Amino acid sequence: MNNSTLMYTKDVQALTPEDLAQILKMSKATIYRKIRTGDIPAKKIGKDYRIPQTYIYYFQTGLDYDIYEKEKIDADILNKHQNLLKEVRKSK
Repeated sequence: MNNSTLMYTKDVQALTPEDLAQILKMSKATIYRKIRTGDIPAKKIGKDYRIPQTYIYYFQTGLDYDIYEKEKIDADILNKHQNLLKEVRKSK
């Protein structure tokens, strides 16, 4: 799977360490080390590790995905309110 497919495919639920290394532009060795130390959550399935896709959001924002989504909604609402206030102030 290439980087552009991984970033925009919503039905990908888990990534391989190799996929994550490509997305985060880190070495595979770094990803495996972070898995061993617990910095990256991963499940071992047979011989292979799988990392939840939501980890990418956590890595980028420091927030769990559900909190990240709510924060985006809050930012949109705040922006709408600020624009509305500007319009009201202009009309006075």
